[in-house]
Amino acid sequence: MRLFMLKIPKTLILIRKLPKWTIALLIALILFFGWFVFAITGDPLTMNEVITYEADGLFIFQFTAEKSFEVEWELVSGRCQQKPVSGYQKFYFYVADFLGTYKTGFFINKNHLTIFKDAGNCAQTEYYTAGLNYTAYLVDGNNLIIPTDDVATIKADRLRDNDEEPNIDEESNFTLAAEDGGTQWTRNFYLTFPPTINIVSPTDGSELTTFFNMTIFYSFAGSFERLMIIFENWDEASTCPINGSAEWETEYPLYFNYQSFPYFSPVFSTSTGTTTISVSDLAPQNFKCVRCYMILESTGEISDELCPEYNINVLTYIPPENLPSYYFPISDWADYYATHTDRWATSTELFTNWAAAVEPMMIWIGNLIISFQDIFNASSSAARGAEYGNAIPVARGYLATIDNFFGGLPISTTFLFYLITALVVIIFKLISSVINLIKP
Repeated sequence: MRLFMLKIPKTLILIRKLPKWTIALLIALILFFGWFVFAITGDPLTMNEVITYEADGLFIFQFTAEKSFEVEWELVSGRCQQKPVSGYQKFYFYVADFLGTYKTGFFINKNHLTIFKDAGNCAQTEYYTAGLNYTAYLVDGNNLIIPTDDVATIKADRLRDNDEEPNIDEESNFTLAAEDGGTQWTRNFYLTFPPTINIVSPTDGSELTTFFNMTIFYSFAGSFERLMIIFENWDEASTCPINGSAEWETEYPLYFNYQSFPYFSPVFSTSTGTTTISVSDLAPQNFKCVRCYMILESTGEISDELCPEYNINVLTYIPPENLPSYYFPISDWADYYATHTDRWATSTELFTNWAAAVEPMMIWIGNLIISFQDIFNASSSAARGAEYGNAIPVARGYLATIDNFFGGLPISTTFLFYLITALVVIIFKLISSVINLIKP
């Protein structure tokens, strides 16, 4: 009987003789290259994806959940890490240009930064619902979150920050990797650079006493049409909170002092360039909270704040530039009277005094009109007015159809009469209330 012996390949014998750390390194390399070889291109979890960063530099991933899914976290060596599913991390980015040993960025919902601290442990689950929009931060794979971290610590030390990634540029490849159905899916993205501005003049901290032009360099405007700037005065104790935030609700009644009219740049002609904004009619205030936004008027879309660190100090009131000598066709009552009447040589004292009394009100109204004419875009307003005007005959056509449905009864006329009557009553009550307020 012949005995058959298993012959062990020489390569395996050599591998067994290698140090354990070398074997571990070989396995890591095999897994690393296998990630690219066996990952399937596609993305069943998200759609409408944008990878960009906020004004403070923190990377964010904006997306719509294509299907409902969940991401579990666990404690690994004292830190919170995504729990693998079928051997794959659930939801993250890999970027070769990221610094550090681990070039990953694990996603965490922007609204969930305190879930570990609140619960006191890492064993938490995030849920994403199909059809809803989300924004996620990228947790630094080299410096994972500790369960006791507060929001300030997480933002300062635990998240991927564009300001700390000198190798990131327009050609950096962001690879989304996600597990679904026991398979790892990948998809590549380029970074979408958010709008930025640099206020060339006046420089930050300037003290101003007269009308001035702001010169501003802007970039990556994208679909935004123009720049809007609002000057605000808050007490030094405030954080210049954004309207609508929890901080704003708390600080507004305590620290808010003054807000200017909005000032607008001309419409952009290019996505990157230089623009100017004329600033006048500004009260003497220390504007430590200046709001700069890019806007898209047709949709109401607005960018994040673009100049959170900029401030100026206006020392004296700056009147409107090129203020006209009068606001209506009446430059002076005596001259107007002499020009437009030939019956009496001069006005009676009663009407002369009356004209002098209403002049301040006329100046205020005129000043308001001048301010508003710069705020509104004439072409947009005309288009919107035409839209509303065209809607009236359409509405009447629908109402006529209703009349026909009811056999010719004037239902629509009755309805319009009711609406007009209601409006008249409302206006009458409003006027009566105003009269009562100003009665001596």
